[in-house]
Amino acid sequence: MNFNLDGYYIVALIFGILAVLDCFLGYLFPKRGLTLLFKLLFDVFSVINLLFAYLSTKEAGLIAGLATNVIGICRDLVFLQRGKSKIFDDVTWLAIFLLLYSLSLITTYKNPLSLLPVIGSLINTTALFLYSQKLNRILTIFGQLFFISFYASLIVNSELLTLLNLLCSCVTLVSVILGLINVLRFEKKKSVTNVNNKL
Repeated sequence: MNFNLDGYYIVALIFGILAVLDCFLGYLFPKRGLTLLFKLLFDVFSVINLLFAYLSTKEAGLIAGLATNVIGICRDLVFLQRGKSKIFDDVTWLAIFLLLYSLSLITTYKNPLSLLPVIGSLINTTALFLYSQKLNRILTIFGQLFFISFYASLIVNSELLTLLNLLCSCVTLVSVILGLINVLRFEKKKSVTNVNNKL
């Protein structure tokens, strides 16, 4: 494992840890707006994390990761406006972000394993676009499995930040599963309330 604990790297680690904490909270609540706000916060933490990691290590690959998280910030801001403006309800926005993530392969592709995080991003972006929080969680479980597989493949001789990414993906998966349980409970409670109101 190779890393240099200079000031830049320490800042990167701090924001990496904040991203992990955000990952745990991100999908726990059955409200779409909260999920997107936590996702926006995660992408902001990730941009700062990758920027300072780049300043420390000068690894060009981090720039590509930083760029995909900037796309994520734009996506989160647009998706937060769904339901508030007809302009942002258009499915064209989903197509635009799916295209941008697909094009990111131009800068990130090294081998077939490079496809895993892109596929994960495509699935998770589709999930975030949806209003249904149950379907959101189900799709995101599959999306996270692609991220976990990718980061797990990098464990050998990996840096501390890569391990943080793996931890973050695993924590997100736990959050999504717990969130799915909460969504199902919320929908059941809402259904019972609606039935009682009709009686």
